[in-house]
Amino acid sequence: MDRVKYQIGINKASESLSNGTIKNFNRQLRSCVKFLVDEGIIQSDFTQKVSIKGQKVIKENHVKFLNYSEFELFITFIKNQIDPSNTYPITFYIGAMTGMRYNEITGLTWNNIDFDNDVIKVRKTWRYDKKDFGPTKNEGSVRDIVIDGSTKMILWRYKHRQEKLFEDLELTNPNPNNLVCWHPHRGIIVILEANKH
Repeated sequence: MDRVKYQIGINKASESLSNGTIKNFNRQLRSCVKFLVDEGIIQSDFTQKVSIKGQKVIKENHVKFLNYSEFELFITFIKNQIDPSNTYPITFYIGAMTGMRYNEITGLTWNNIDFDNDVIKVRKTWRYDKKDFGPTKNEGSVRDIVIDGSTKMILWRYKHRQEKLFEDLELTNPNPNNLVCWHPHRGIIVILEANKH
């Protein structure tokens, strides 16, 4: 990805999305890209100095959502960013593909993913205030979510890449709770940080 290709994508998205939506997306992506540049994974910040001009929006009270083509673009982009050295993309991907709540995703452990039966078992959440697991929002939130083959493969690969990263870093107990969305140095993404991205 380079600045020209990214600008073309921004311009295309600007045809149907508001200026605020485009700015928010760019801000979130830019944070991830800056991290990748800082870590030496990519060479340059292709999100810097792009022109953002979305549609003027008349405020309406309605639910915000992506249409199908926007969702496909988002998933394609996020899948290409998934790497255990940056937990934002896998967090966003799991949420998009399962509909899980944010605290359910951050509380997801590897033993809650049944790779043999293609199921994610939602049994707990992560409590930031207690820095520990907590119950789901309500009893109805305890559920099994069937995942497709592509999502299963992405999670399986991510698990093995995460294990390799932890091994390469030679850290003692790098993932004490066996969390899926765990970074060995930063731990769990705090929801306020994720909203900034």
